[in-house]
Order: sequence, then structure tokens, then C-alpha cells
Amino acid sequence: MNLLRLRSFLALSEAGGFRRAADLLGLSQPALTRQIQVLEAEFGAQLIRRGRQPVALTEAGRFLVQHAGRLLAEAAFLRQEVQRLDGGRDPTLCVGVLQSLLEGVFSTALVGWRRDWPTVPLRVMGFRSGPIMAEIIDGRQHLGFIGIPPTDPRLVWKPMVEDVFVAVLPPRHRLAQDDTPLDLADLAAEGMVLPPPGFGLRDTADAAFATLGLTLRLTAELEGIGAILALVRAGLGPSLLPASAVSGIAGLAIRPLAGHAPRRSLGAVWHAGRRQDAVVEALVSAVEHSAATAQIRLG
Repeated sequence: MNLLRLRSFLALSEAGGFRRAADLLGLSQPALTRQIQVLEAEFGAQLIRRGRQPVALTEAGRFLVQHAGRLLAEAAFLRQEVQRLDGGRDPTLCVGVLQSLLEGVFSTALVGWRRDWPTVPLRVMGFRSGPIMAEIIDGRQHLGFIGIPPTDPRLVWKPMVEDVFVAVLPPRHRLAQDDTPLDLADLAAEGMVLPPPGFGLRDTADAAFATLGLTLRLTAELEGIGAILALVRAGLGPSLLPASAVSGIAGLAIRPLAGHAPRRSLGAVWHAGRRQDAVVEALVSAVEHSAATAQIRLG
């Protein structure tokens, strides 16, 4: 099976027509048509319905679209790993990290890790769990730190800690005046600063309040953890965040939650086909220790 023909077929299905797909691929229309014809001959099945505009896929064609992307990602990963093991790949360690971990847990871990591995090139990008897993599957990231156990069998998951949520308040807020655990009902009455719907942290917060029959009052919704913490610090309102997101952050009042506090699972993830080495194992260990320390200090 020729991977170029698979890519051509995917481009055709996404573009909806031969002319646009050929332009995107840098091919002539006859060349693209020939690629699709040969692919159909290889599979022994009709993949598109001729004479339809935009291009209509057969049932077999729709099935191929669902699985071809996964096959191409595996091929890209295989190529990169072979090159890496042969010494021909960029030695930079590429790591995807939850944005909520970057400023606290991960930064603390990185300082200690870097003392032992001062010369390893490192590239760190902040994402949400879903994009991190997709990047690892595609071979663009070597390692990830996420808050959702993966279900894809191509990914290996190493659980680290249960990341307990805490109340984060402006230092002079009336709810920040003592260290006793805070009820979610007290927070619900305040104008809160949270990530927008669709983010894992917001989904966890919404579920916790909904379980108690509480309705949230919001002051602002922001994507970045740094922006959320800045607004809390400025007195705009409290937030509800995991302990790992506020570990080592100054200028905030942190209160534990009464009862069964919401939580998420933190862990490291990598491609099942990638052979780990001492550099990666040391980074995973450092992040795990930093995350566990955050729970002891703030959980």
C-alpha cells in the first residue's frame, strides 16, 4: 500500500473535489485521478461515487477515511523513531504539558531535572490533554503530562497523583481569613473566575457544583491559568483550581475544600512504540515528585 495514495485520498475527501485537492497536493487533476484509481485497484473496492460534486464517498470510502489518518500517523511515528535510533533525528526532547501545570509543578520539577541534565535540548509546549495525546500519536511530542487517562492503545499511561482542587482567593477576601476547609456553597455565592466551558478544569468544577445542586455565579471566563490567577490576585473573584496549578504561586490565598473535593488524575503519557531512556525517566520522576509535594502542601 502506497502512503502517498492514502494521503491523496484523504485530501480528496476533505477538499470535496478533484480540482481543489489537486491544487492542495501540487498535482495535476489527471495525476490525482490516477492515484485514486490505483488505490481502488489495490483495495479491490470503489471508494468514491463518480459524477458527484462535491465528491461523495462510498461506504468503503468512508471507512477508509476513518482509519487512514491513524495509519499515516503511525507511519510518521515509525519513520521518526527509526531516524532517532539511528542518530539522524533532532535530539531535542519535545514535551507537551497541561497549561495548568506549567507555572507551578512543572517549572519546579524542571529546575531540579535541569541540574542533572544540563545539556539536553528541551522544547516544552502548553496544551490541553486531548491535543497533547494527538501530538504524541503523530510523533510531534515525545512525552506528555496530562489530566485524563488515555483510552487509545497506542499510548502508555503512568499515573502519578490524584490532583485535588482547592479554593483560590484574593489575599484580603472575606473567605480567606482562616485556614478551615471551605464549603463549595460559600464559593458558589461569589462571582468566580474560571476557564470557559469545554476545558477539563471547568467541566470538573461544574460537575462538583451541580452534584450539590449549586448554581455558579461567574465574573469572568479565561483560557489561560496565568490570566485567571492574575484576576484572582487583583480581587476580581475567587477560583476553583487543582493544587498543581497554584503550587509555588505567590500573592494568593489557598483554602482546602470541605467534604469530598473534586480532583483529577495526573500522569505521564508516551507512545507505546517509543523506547524510554534515562533522560525521560528522570523528568517523569521529577514531575511526579513535584506534583506529590503540591498535594501535601495544598491538598
